[in-house]
Amino acid sequence: MNYNVFQNNKKIAIVGLSGTLKTSVGKILSTQLQVPFVDTDTCIERYQQMSVKDIFAKKGELFFRDLESDIIRVFCQNDSVVIATGGGCILRSSNMQLLSKFCKVWLNSSVDSIVDRLRGDTNRPLLQGNMTQLLDEMYSYRLPLYKRYADIIIDNSYMNAQDTAQSILEKLI
Repeated sequence: MNYNVFQNNKKIAIVGLSGTLKTSVGKILSTQLQVPFVDTDTCIERYQQMSVKDIFAKKGELFFRDLESDIIRVFCQNDSVVIATGGGCILRSSNMQLLSKFCKVWLNSSVDSIVDRLRGDTNRPLLQGNMTQLLDEMYSYRLPLYKRYADIIIDNSYMNAQDTAQSILEKLI
């Protein structure tokens, strides 16, 4: 990783599967670093005035992914920002190109820990059904991409958001 880019710009993109605490960790990091925080899912929900689940149901995943790319394009122009990306952000190489000047932090959690965190959550459209099986499949498919693009890898399977953010800050400093 090019730490000089981070020190000058303070740009962080948090990537990982759903349920890896990206939003919670991003909020803590932005406070600690005193930079703006953006959650792509929240931006999309506000813009569309409906939940991610409803967007997937009514307009489809491709529509959602296009909006996600648009949001990344807008906020990557900031000199300093923490962006919590959607779980599928990494699937588009164009997104990763936009985030090339960011320190990309991969929150890597075990499937079991994600299932524990998301138990009872019905708002994640790609995790409806056998959540363990779906997460296993997603993880297997996305693993090479996370490995390719991540500058920092944090296994936060058994960590809360505060401890995860602290681990990231220690690696940055």
